[in-house]
Amino acid sequence: MNDSTEPPKKTITAEMIDHALTQSVHVSFKTTNSNIPAGGIRLSRSQALDLPYVSARTLLADGVDIPVDYQANSGPMATIFKAIKVVTILPETLEDGQQQQIDQIKAKLAALADVGFKAGTEQVNIRMRQILVPDPIMQPKPYISLSPITATGLCYLINQAVDANNEALKAVPVALKADYAFKRLFTAHVGIGGSNPQNVGSWVRDMQRPLLMSAPKYQNDLRAALRIFYKGFEWFLPYKLMLEYQDVVTASLKNAQRKGHDPDIKDNILKLRQREKIMVKRLLSYVLKQAHEQQQILITHQSKLPSTNDQPQESAWLSNGVGLVQRGLIDPEYRHDEWKKEFAKQLAKYIVGYTKKTDQGERVRMLGMESEAIAFVRQKIIAELNVS
Repeated sequence: MNDSTEPPKKTITAEMIDHALTQSVHVSFKTTNSNIPAGGIRLSRSQALDLPYVSARTLLADGVDIPVDYQANSGPMATIFKAIKVVTILPETLEDGQQQQIDQIKAKLAALADVGFKAGTEQVNIRMRQILVPDPIMQPKPYISLSPITATGLCYLINQAVDANNEALKAVPVALKADYAFKRLFTAHVGIGGSNPQNVGSWVRDMQRPLLMSAPKYQNDLRAALRIFYKGFEWFLPYKLMLEYQDVVTASLKNAQRKGHDPDIKDNILKLRQREKIMVKRLLSYVLKQAHEQQQILITHQSKLPSTNDQPQESAWLSNGVGLVQRGLIDPEYRHDEWKKEFAKQLAKYIVGYTKKTDQGERVRMLGMESEAIAFVRQKIIAELNVS
């Protein structure tokens, strides 16, 4: 008598795997609603679409294999697809006893790549979402009804790319992350599949992690591009960055007021000068970065900007009514010596005159510098411009 409480292991035969793969799909109707009758569509290589977008069909055009899924979790289907997923996720060779089964699955998947399949498409279920779009041929009255469905295997591939990107970013030093070509990608969590997602599909948990993106900013609007074209833009320096510069200026003033002949005074002077040089460079870079962003907006809408043929202009990016400083910020071709002098004077005046609010509500100059200091700061900015 067997006293074991463990259920007997299910035996997965070659015939069961072959049948499951034959009926497999890329998009399953049940991912829309678990109560929809089983059905779905499996794409073939002949349906590949060469377009600059990420979708199951466009990845097929790039030779990427999209993992397939089951239509419904009936009988041992989930167990069968656990074996099928091994081929997709795990290393090429596992235990010797599994290799024959793995080779069989690989051969079947390769054969299915050119065989399209559909099931349950005779009638659209009432629970299936539908979008009505005008028929491009029969306009203006007739419409085509579309049901948007995502391939669960596509979600798996996207999540793999997201995880790889975020892992690579962890190895980048903190000081270099701001200039790193790739940024951290964020995902949300959506409760697809109910309390037991396995009933909907073997890859459905990957559908629960959609990419999280912010809404487009107004800078991408054509109105913003036209505003820059005719008026330039108003740059600024953030309060936090100016506080850092204030610390450097304050330390320099205190060091200058020290009496005696401490041996470390000279060393402190050199260190503070270096810190101030770095801060001036950061302040300058912050403004130039804003200018670059404005230029990108103009580039995006270049075809819609006023034509230079109709109205001859000094710069292709800006109207003649925009001053020299703005012109040089937007268009690097105009950053000659005269521009450097004018821009440095404007930026120095801004820095020296930067104000903050006291506890009593009064606005005072943050750096405590007199107007005579403008020329001093201006020279430091010009020096950095000449270096860059």
